[in-house]
Amino acid sequence: MRSDVSFIFVFLGLNNIDFLVPETHATAMILEVAARNIGEDGLTRWIRDNWPQ
Repeated sequence: MRSDVSFIFVFLGLNNIDFLVPETHATAMILEVAARNIGEDGLTRWIRDNWPQ
């Protein structure tokens, strides 16, 4: 799971985006995706909702 969260942070960081969310929130989101409770659209929405201002 940690690698999934890290991938998001690394990818955005390489694109000069400081995506800062609490680790507990990121872990909870990845667990929901892994359990198939949240799909690609939901993950995309979560990233946009937590996008830096």
